[in-house]
Amino acid sequence: MLMNAATQIFRNLPIELFSDDASIDLWGDEAIDALDDAKLIALCAQTITMPKRARDGNSFVLHAPLELLARAALLRQVAPEVRDIARRRIAQIAVRYANAGEEMQFDEIDFRDETTARFDTDNVPAPM
Repeated sequence: MLMNAATQIFRNLPIELFSDDASIDLWGDEAIDALDDAKLIALCAQTITMPKRARDGNSFVLHAPLELLARAALLRQVAPEVRDIARRRIAQIAVRYANAGEEMQFDEIDFRDETTARFDTDNVPAPM
């Protein structure tokens, strides 16, 4: 199964970190908490780039990019005393998405030049 490194990072985080009653101190113990805001958001975005094979009516999978975008845009407005909670909620989007099922597989395409890449629709593989 093709999986990017960001997805693996979020799949390896303990899910207990993200329960409503989990202590925020547990979040502080994770290395991912040490990332600055931009790196945390970028890592989350990398996690949700691969479409899932089966959506099973799960609207979260469909809307995860929008939720990440909204929370990332609002993060700078969050009060300092609840900033860790807001950052953990952003990471939770990536954790839920990473654990929402198998990613679709795509064949790698090797275009001969940029012009071909832009216009050669015969070279686009179908998802597996």
